[in-house]
Amino acid sequence: MDDFLYVTPSYENVVSFLMLMLRGIPEYKCRVNHCKTLINFDLDSMDVDAVPRLATGALFPWCGLLIDTSTLAVVADYTRYAGIAMSDTLTVDLAPNAGRAMRNKLMFSLRARCHRMFFDGAINPATAQNVYRVFLLAAFKLHAYAAHLTSGPQHNPAFFVDLIFEVAGFVSNYTSGLVTTAGGLLEGPALQWLCFEAFCQKLGRHGGVYGAVLSVISRRQMSLQRQLDERRLVELARIVGDDLPADFQYMLP
Repeated sequence: MDDFLYVTPSYENVVSFLMLMLRGIPEYKCRVNHCKTLINFDLDSMDVDAVPRLATGALFPWCGLLIDTSTLAVVADYTRYAGIAMSDTLTVDLAPNAGRAMRNKLMFSLRARCHRMFFDGAINPATAQNVYRVFLLAAFKLHAYAAHLTSGPQHNPAFFVDLIFEVAGFVSNYTSGLVTTAGGLLEGPALQWLCFEAFCQKLGRHGGVYGAVLSVISRRQMSLQRQLDERRLVELARIVGDDLPADFQYMLP
């Protein structure tokens, strides 16, 4: 193992661990790189070179995750997609059953993002935000893949509508039965609403290409909205925000 994460409420313990790792363990030929080490606390004194400190308010990066050191909320780090064309992350199958291949690849790519760590409110207070970002990633991938299909959303909107519904059901299978601090936002109508909002946010940025698809999705979303109380609607609006999350704004189509 070469990526250590040490979490403790004890200042003395973390400083002891940090000093040990920076000095190294010669008998095991073990040492860490000062420049690749990051801490989120102030050091009173040390007899080693300075160690980078996490900026105030920033999330702690570790192995593709971002951790809030105040709440221990964990979210996936999507900033690695910044400046990268989403189509470059896909393997496109243009065989006669290309639509089915797209569906299978999309679901497979989402499975790794549906880890219990992201969705279980008993251990992670950022469950609803994580679910919304999974839906957004699915929307980005769907658009990137659809651009290569000969029968795209303008020619076969029903297929894309069905696929979006399937994405909602797929993620729901992973949230079902989990303890959640999200106040019912990961169940039934609220979860479906989040899914449809994510796809509307992304697909709506591409002119009339998805007009027929978004027409159906928007009507269904309005129907779901009538089933939600004011408290949940306010919370859903807070999660979605006024624009794409910052870590999605620099993704290329």
